[in-house]
Amino acid sequence: EAILQTEECDLVSVRIVQLLENGSFKFSPITLKTIHRALFKDLFKGELERYVGEFRDYNISKKEPILGGDSVIYSDYNDLMDILTYDFEEESKKSAKVSISRLARFTSSIWQVHPFCEGNTRTTAVFIIKYLRSLGYNVNNDLFKENSLYFRNALVLSNYSDVSRNIRPDFKYLESFFEKLLIDSKVELETMK
Repeated sequence: EAILQTEECDLVSVRIVQLLENGSFKFSPITLKTIHRALFKDLFKGELERYVGEFRDYNISKKEPILGGDSVIYSDYNDLMDILTYDFEEESKKSAKVSISRLARFTSSIWQVHPFCEGNTRTTAVFIIKYLRSLGYNVNNDLFKENSLYFRNALVLSNYSDVSRNIRPDFKYLESFFEKLLIDSKVELETMK
């Protein structure tokens, strides 16, 4: 199992490089499907195989170690396209100059929808890199690759709330990540507690 996971990670890494070398991009939820298909074609086995490049048709939860086993509340599968369409329309109304805060919230929103059964974080990362490049930003996959768990945990924390424990979505880690990506690569990532 560990060898299969390593092989999958290696193959997906190669595919990420190939996708990022390809300059084509359309700012659309459909592009998420295209990216997902390119990353995971022939890698999902069994029941998951039919979901490559396709939105899920059931609701999910995932036990997150950073949340002590709790799960983010992901979008209902019936609403995936409507929510993504709304998020994309709202983002497209904004100026081409992206603020760190706005980028963190947009990225967090796409990821929270969790349109795919598996592979949402990598798909989101590739999409965001291609989106930023389409706006003229010179970014690559290095920070995402070197800090993949940090990026995922930052997405989780930006989408988690528990009113009974006075926990609200926290964007500071995702903002720290994007500050390092876009403004100053020497900046240290905000330490997660």
